[in-house]
Amino acid sequence: MNSPVMFDGLLLRWSGYDKVKGNVERIGPSTCGQYVCPPGYTRDCMVLERDKTPPRIDHCPGDMWVITHNGSAVVDWDEPLFTDNIGVTNHLDKSGYSPGQAFSWGTYDVARVAYDAAGNAGTCYFKVYVLEDFCPKLEDPVGGIQRCTDWGPGGRFKVCKIECNEGLKFSTEVRKRIYFLYTCLSFIYSYISC
Repeated sequence: MNSPVMFDGLLLRWSGYDKVKGNVERIGPSTCGQYVCPPGYTRDCMVLERDKTPPRIDHCPGDMWVITHNGSAVVDWDEPLFTDNIGVTNHLDKSGYSPGQAFSWGTYDVARVAYDAAGNAGTCYFKVYVLEDFCPKLEDPVGGIQRCTDWGPGGRFKVCKIECNEGLKFSTEVRKRIYFLYTCLSFIYSYISC
């Protein structure tokens, strides 16, 4: 018998089905949908698996530097954002600091933790630096000059190249090009003299 091939273009063949009710027809082009289980359920959507995935950090503020000459400043930041495959159930402030709070001079560690129903945790850490001033200009080395450029977030740091004046050389052996990177803290800086 020369019957036409009926399964060309089908996504799935009809063989293996022993009970078919009603009419079956091919409609093309067509798409098939797929049932999606609720978060945390697998297989036939009746089994709740143990959630092992911690909340994901979608936004965590970077470290912040704030300059104030009067000893304190109000510091604001965008709250960290978390998502989870099951859902975030709780946010916890581990540091005691909040956006819009006044901070005095110093360094502060800020931490926010998000938990899901299974107890998995995702943590956002950042630092807040409240300073009286950013880097003051350092004196040129004795018998030499420095050429500095801003570096880092908002140009808060300096990277400097030092050179000896004409006819002079470094007092100790140094590489052909020497660069100094510095931040402003309670340190005393000394250059190699020329």
